[in-house]
Amino acid sequence: MQSSSATRKICTLSIILVAAVLAGNCAYQAPTVVEKTPEVVAAPPELPALRRIWPTTLSNHAFRVMDYVIAPWFRFKDAAVSITFDDGTLDQYQLAYPELEKRNLKATFFLISDYLDDGYWQDFRIRRRLFSWSQARELARAGHEIGSHSKTHAARLLGSEPFVEEEIRDSRARIEAEIRARRCVSFSWPFWANDDQSRDAARKYYIAARAGGASAKRFPQTNGGMPSRNPADIYQINSMGILSARSMAGWQQLGREIVADGAWAVINLHGIDDGYIARDALGWEALPLDKYRALLDYVRKPELWVTPLGAAARYIYEREAALLSLVSRADGALVLNLTDSLDNALFDQALTVRLRLGPGWRLVEVRQADEIMWSYTDDDGFVVFDAFPDAGAIVISRLDLKGRS
Repeated sequence: MQSSSATRKICTLSIILVAAVLAGNCAYQAPTVVEKTPEVVAAPPELPALRRIWPTTLSNHAFRVMDYVIAPWFRFKDAAVSITFDDGTLDQYQLAYPELEKRNLKATFFLISDYLDDGYWQDFRIRRRLFSWSQARELARAGHEIGSHSKTHAARLLGSEPFVEEEIRDSRARIEAEIRARRCVSFSWPFWANDDQSRDAARKYYIAARAGGASAKRFPQTNGGMPSRNPADIYQINSMGILSARSMAGWQQLGREIVADGAWAVINLHGIDDGYIARDALGWEALPLDKYRALLDYVRKPELWVTPLGAAARYIYEREAALLSLVSRADGALVLNLTDSLDNALFDQALTVRLRLGPGWRLVEVRQADEIMWSYTDDDGFVVFDAFPDAGAIVISRLDLKGRS
């Protein structure tokens, strides 16, 4: 059945034989969409415009109009959650990572790129041990995101001084040189400090940047407040800093509000402490291990999409840029295209689509590039399925009760 959160923007599938032509931008530029449509609705800065696709009038009326919606969050989850760690301290690898793996949760680890070779970072008067590039590659192979926390954790990445862009640019280059399996697409502001000029620099190299620094009480008034499914500024994403000295109750209440609003809970952690790990391996404001475990168990709910920050950002961009079109229709089969204007090497997150098929399509199979895709049909005559933009034709086949097409 459709989720209760599926009060969505409903797009009418234009029945066309050629995919719409969309204008795209270069990699690492926040994309915009230029499209000849009757109406364009204003969107927040740095995100593509929301589109209302109206029916196309055909002379033969051979095909009927079909309604579809792209899920606000993957698989129509009620809200998204991204767990992020700053600095790359050794406790994150030794304690935080194993607990994530036990629960099959994936997180984002923001690294200070200049210090991993030395194995430590001098955090003012405190010397903190860091995990290695080899361990960072292990995290990436396990499905976690490796993001940038700048070259040196400079105190104030503000203004347009050359060193600001150097800190932002060179850290990404080093991470991508060390971890070649995935692009480095997200950034975390050191000390959460940023301004218009530094965010302009980040736009050249990343698709998103995380800020933060607010208490639970001040969170709604900081950095644009609660990150929605369309953040006010995707280069200043607000985050919930879970610190050791603060009560979890305030954050849990905030988490309930985020779920109710279908928003995006971005959690900011530093250290994890089991009471036995070496003190120089701890990150700042280390959270006791039992509280960390409770936090992971709290977000591990079927109605939440727990995903790295970069994956959630990809979904937002692709969701707003994607267009579904019908290529052909025959008895018992539909062929569709899902397209967008984005760089496919950078934006490769699957989207979830809900498409009206009508009666007689109770059992279906969905394939893309000859791969069977996750899908189901509901009692309202819709099929819900995953698909990748620009990854080939989507074929929906009607099956009989024995599963044959």
